[in-house]
Amino acid sequence: MSSPGPPIFDFDRLVPVTMTVIISYDVQELNLPAIFALLPTTDQTLPGYLAFQRKQGKIRLPPELNRPGEILSMRYDFKVRGIVRSENAKSFSHSIIIDIGTSERIVSVKLSRSTLELTGPTSYDVAREAAEAVLNHVRICQENLMFIREHSSDARKIRNQLVANTNNIKVENDIEKRILAFFQQQIRGYAAENIADFLDFLLSFNRDLYVGTLKLGDLNCEMANILFNLGYPVNQVAFANVMNTPPFECRYNNAKNASSVVVWYWYTKRERSSGTPKQAKHTIRVNKSGHVKYSGPGLEAMKPVYYAFMQKVLTNQEAIQSVEKCRQQLQINAKSKRITIEEWRKLLRKEEEFRQKVIQGDGIPIAVESSSQPITHELEIIDTKINIDPSTPIEPLNIKIGEDKVIPLLELDYNPTLSTGMLTVGLS
Repeated sequence: MSSPGPPIFDFDRLVPVTMTVIISYDVQELNLPAIFALLPTTDQTLPGYLAFQRKQGKIRLPPELNRPGEILSMRYDFKVRGIVRSENAKSFSHSIIIDIGTSERIVSVKLSRSTLELTGPTSYDVAREAAEAVLNHVRICQENLMFIREHSSDARKIRNQLVANTNNIKVENDIEKRILAFFQQQIRGYAAENIADFLDFLLSFNRDLYVGTLKLGDLNCEMANILFNLGYPVNQVAFANVMNTPPFECRYNNAKNASSVVVWYWYTKRERSSGTPKQAKHTIRVNKSGHVKYSGPGLEAMKPVYYAFMQKVLTNQEAIQSVEKCRQQLQINAKSKRITIEEWRKLLRKEEEFRQKVIQGDGIPIAVESSSQPITHELEIIDTKINIDPSTPIEPLNIKIGEDKVIPLLELDYNPTLSTGMLTVGLS
């Protein structure tokens, strides 16, 4: 059996590391100030023994705090409830930003009067879970408010006991037990001197938090990041030249940004609020090791661009593969399974068939040049090589660079090319 070619992944099996998902839901009215004041938040605090990472000035909530369905932090109209992530947190009067736990990770949800915008889920299932958890908190809170209105005398009794002594409350029936549980949940995070005023507010509050069913509508992915590996290190100059052709544009300067090659695919985007068209781009960042980070406007739009990118990679492997050796790290996402040699060969044959389909564009969606594609520009490649005449005596030889730096070449071993009569030495 011939040796297998470079790896090719089915796009549908690539798991995003993060997504931004927009979800519509059924709501006619939404009382954002009351929801911010009344939704229950965590009793957890940031562990003092951890050094916290920050992003855009905000503390990254550590995964140890993740509890599915629990609200860790809320920000609205320059106010914060729960865990304070920043002293100068940005927030708005038209939406509440909620950090909530899920079965997989902590997700940020922006709750507004028309949509839910989620940042951080890795799948539609996780996005749906986070959205449902937030809306379920709103539903339950409204149900509890209606319950205490219907049992106002019992609620007043429990309120007085809580204010007098929060550690020794006597309940006589299930009604009082439910009211106590609701009150204890609501006063979490409030200072003792503010509890009486807050409970009086709950008892007097006679408005709805929302009008509608809160049923979720369509889920639309607006941004996604996926990671994969080409399986070999790349010659960045050759790779940049291959990619700087339609339907892509490539930006690479081996002196300024030698760590990675950036590949763009342009398209026309319409603003969500105004519908105004504007230019936007997919971004594919390829490191020297072959590691790839692909950021695009959504999984559906990214699929044909991914295959167009991989088509170029597969058809130009010999040109772009570097002879340098890089340490590759393998990550196994699936469960382990014992297979026979024949089953392994079958997998390789199946992968080769898929590889040929991508190369030929057979039944695979391949992106073509967009009308937004700018004119391809020349790459900024700085020549870092020195030509040495083969007739130069093999003696201790120094190459001077600049005013002070000298590279000694004491044992220069070379075999000049007869066609050019010159030797090329690369400087690292």
